[in-house]
Amino acid sequence: MPSIKEKASRPSKPQPDPLRKLSFGAIARKQDNAKTAYPVLPDPNGQLAIITARIIERTAQIEALDGALAIDKSELKTLATPFYFTQASGKVDVASSVSAVSPAGEVLITFPNRYSRLESEAALLPILGEQTATFFRQAFALEIDGDKLPAENSQQLLDEQGPHKGERMSSQRFTVVRPSTYPARPINGGPLELALPKPGHWCYEPKYNGWRALVHAPTGTMFNRRGQPLSIAGLFGGALEHLRSVQLLSEGMPVEWFDCGALCRRHHLGRAALLVFDYIGLSGEPLRQRKELLSQALPPHDYAQPPSPEQLYSVRSLDPDQTYPHALYGELRQLNAHWRCLFYEGLVAKRTTDAYPVQLRSPEEEFVGWVKHRWAY
Repeated sequence: MPSIKEKASRPSKPQPDPLRKLSFGAIARKQDNAKTAYPVLPDPNGQLAIITARIIERTAQIEALDGALAIDKSELKTLATPFYFTQASGKVDVASSVSAVSPAGEVLITFPNRYSRLESEAALLPILGEQTATFFRQAFALEIDGDKLPAENSQQLLDEQGPHKGERMSSQRFTVVRPSTYPARPINGGPLELALPKPGHWCYEPKYNGWRALVHAPTGTMFNRRGQPLSIAGLFGGALEHLRSVQLLSEGMPVEWFDCGALCRRHHLGRAALLVFDYIGLSGEPLRQRKELLSQALPPHDYAQPPSPEQLYSVRSLDPDQTYPHALYGELRQLNAHWRCLFYEGLVAKRTTDAYPVQLRSPEEEFVGWVKHRWAY
């Protein structure tokens, strides 16, 4: 009987292994204030500790001297500027520097030979006064980011600008916001106990441990100190809504830009609160005036109490004639220990006669009218 040959069955395809899902629940989340742990050098006879302490001490001394030197250079150039422009007026061949002499030697104060563009007329007003407009004019560029326009209305919006040049676009349909300046960055003055006397009149305020933010109040847009959108801006809705309602005028116009500290993630105090350090005015108002207006428009933060979450505060400047800076410096450190977190980082000294330093040259540019004094950790 003929045999029936069975049809060989096809080998089945190997089934892929199922996706293995891993659980990360057992891994501890990194703490907000966690520091990287590095291997520690063995030091059996204590020699390394002596050298380390010496380096820390001398670094603090150098920082204090660098800060004092930067302030003195700025003060000397400010005093020399009226003389330089007066003696150079009407001349074709203008010296690049003027000399200041003392029994100890000579210092040259150098000036650029041309000013193609200034960020603000504030530096010219004390020299030229009402004649500033005779020699200078405002320069600006209007830039529209096409990606920010609604696609269905973009052509219509652009067409409207053709026959109506100079008319304002409707802010109800779209708003493109760019920072008006980088936030002012203080120079490093080293620990306060090593700082040298500062010429002029200065006030002091706490240095908070938070994120620096330049805020456009009408839109609630927040930028970091590098002029980029702040990634955590969505956490500050309550404080931003309050800031939008603040009525503050400069040259009769509403103030739109505020220099703030945003409290979030670095510690557990005052989550999502905004601390308003300053505002960017239109007429170069001195710091003293700006601080007075802010304290009238917003409740000042009481530095002895943690700020409430999601609230808006102004930051008081303390006059050294009324509050001894070194005493406040130590008190803030004690508050950190009491609250068990690094809420304060030291003090910031600010010259009361200066306008806000508006500049878009570099986020790293430091302003000698503000000096930070941090604790040496």
